[in-house]
Amino acid sequence: MESNKRDLEVSEKTKKASSLAREKKFDEAIKVLGKLIKGLEKCNLDHSDVCIKIIPYFQKAGRFDELESYVNETLIPVGRAVTKKSFSHQNKHIQDAFTHLFLSRVYDKVRLSAKREKNNELKSYYGDKSQQEYDRYEAALEKGEEIAADEGEKEMVRIFGADKSQWPDSIK
Repeated sequence: MESNKRDLEVSEKTKKASSLAREKKFDEAIKVLGKLIKGLEKCNLDHSDVCIKIIPYFQKAGRFDELESYVNETLIPVGRAVTKKSFSHQNKHIQDAFTHLFLSRVYDKVRLSAKREKNNELKSYYGDKSQQEYDRYEAALEKGEEIAADEGEKEMVRIFGADKSQWPDSIK
């Protein structure tokens, strides 16, 4: 029940931050999400989107110069932990894949903020980083799915035996 309460709190505070942002109160929205982000690791659900949601608020608040350090010091460590916890039931490659996907999404949002700031150097840098992480995501996911399939096959052999012709038709 406690985890449901925390997860509901994340939803409510995220809505509050969005409402503040619609009112152009970006600093207040950052404050709400910043406090929320620090506690995301305690939640059972994957709320890594909250880490991504805060990024454009920095740019819109005129605080783009703070964004890189905030991303590196706060968002990435929290996002990694949240993603790892959310996919802890999966093999390491799948966990890594979704961490890379998270990083790709973060870097893409920073790229977009850099574009809005007309900072072509950072736009290019974060665009490249986003693509690199996405490529790593695809490679790790493919490897992870192969491993999961092999593990599933081994489990079926353990349960039904090595002779697949003897397996139930619904499983073959």
